Amino acid sequence: DDAKADQIVNLPGLTEPEGGLPFRQFSGHLAISDSKNIFYWFTESENDPASDPVVFWTNGGPGCSGLIGFLGEQGPFRVKSGGSELEMNDYAWNKVSNTVYIEQPCGVGFSYSTGDISEDYSADDDSASQDNLQVILKFLEKFPNLKDNQVFLTAESYGGHYLPTWAHVIVDYNTEQAKNGDETINFGGFAVGNPYTDPKENALGMFGTFYGHQLVPRPLWTEYEKGCLPLYDISYSNLLDDDSGDVQQCMAMEGQMMEFVGGLDPYALDYATCLSPNAELAKAGVGRGQRAQLLQSVMEGRMAPYVQRYYQKSMRSELREIDSSSEEERLMLAYDQCENTWMTEYLNQPEVKAALHVPDDIEWEECSYQLNYDRSDMADPMEPHYKYLIDSDADIRIWVYSGDDDSVCGTMGTQMWVYDLGYEITRPWQEWKVNGQVAGFEVLFDGLSFVTVHDAGHEVPAFKPEESLALFKAFLAGESLADSSTWGMPMPDN
Repeated sequence: DDAKADQIVNLPGLTEPEGGLPFRQFSGHLAISDSKNIFYWFTESENDPASDPVVFWTNGGPGCSGLIGFLGEQGPFRVKSGGSELEMNDYAWNKVSNTVYIEQPCGVGFSYSTGDISEDYSADDDSASQDNLQVILKFLEKFPNLKDNQVFLTAESYGGHYLPTWAHVIVDYNTEQAKNGDETINFGGFAVGNPYTDPKENALGMFGTFYGHQLVPRPLWTEYEKGCLPLYDISYSNLLDDDSGDVQQCMAMEGQMMEFVGGLDPYALDYATCLSPNAELAKAGVGRGQRAQLLQSVMEGRMAPYVQRYYQKSMRSELREIDSSSEEERLMLAYDQCENTWMTEYLNQPEVKAALHVPDDIEWEECSYQLNYDRSDMADPMEPHYKYLIDSDADIRIWVYSGDDDSVCGTMGTQMWVYDLGYEITRPWQEWKVNGQVAGFEVLFDGLSFVTVHDAGHEVPAFKPEESLALFKAFLAGESLADSSTWGMPMPDN
């Protein structure tokens, strides 16, 4: 049948454990329209695939591949140095769930169009959420044995836009289906890590994290508080055209803070960047396209508008070089650990593409440089979607988790909007532990849980794999992390 044709029989470079893999895996494309084909990689649960939940994962960007998560974060395999071999990940999320990694929107990774790419490779938050609804429906058509299983969504970074809008569409879809007596999606909720949610809180959280990590001097921070914070209550769109002295002064202070931290990895302030033997590729690694995405996002208003204008002239030329650069030049613009260099090497091998049922002429990139995403959506705060979902009758689970070493989507800013939603605190701030050690903190609201992961960067599972699995298990169970010190213990053998 259709699903059987997608089964991965032999994965190049993988030395399987004795007795073979403890799960089946499938990959291929989901035709969500007449021309859009979304790539997926599905691994069955090691625990109980027949009844365990189906969990979808996508990375952020916008426009970055979900396979970053698969091969660099919480998937069952990691790419070894050199890019030709795989090793097992002891803290994979498919230990407890059926996991489906997708590359969306169309044009990202191995996803492709057979139609007008100028149309199919253009996207925004609304079209992405509608397409992702179709991804779930087409996946459940291909795997009808999973239709009754609970469905959850997971993501990070720009997943802060993807997930609440995607969940909103699912809830509305289920409402209409139920009215007509038709089949619904057994939707359980979502968990999103270090989410980009609100431009105001994002900027406050970023600069506040710089100061909290003692990366900027107190006199500058004091002047920033006096000169910038009052301006943050003004409409961002108005500030973009504001040439007043106050705005110019604030913009300069923010630019100065960014210059101070320019030699650090903003996604993991206390971690070293990848040191490759080739100096020209020294910053190639996990999230290698993230710097290009970050720069472009700043220009389109992702961060404070003053910073956007402060750097606009210099970044314009750099972004132009990114758009026209060679593959090697793009590698020079990346952040984080070295693993994604090997990931790119691995996924572009012809035998790997064949095993994954991917056309050989598609070149895999971490982030799509051909996707035209409407970046004005980045200025849209996501809090209204959270309120809609929490206040609805859907009764879904919503978890927001945050690695506290990230500044780009810093914990400080996330705390601001989470608390400002205004929901009753049902359990106050308290520590949670893994194997007896403090792993972070947790606060429970009526309708939402907020969890920090101590010393984790932007991609929590990459930095804290055991803690992230503990968090994931608690999320699926709908239980408080603070209630147990055994979340980090190994899963019992079946």
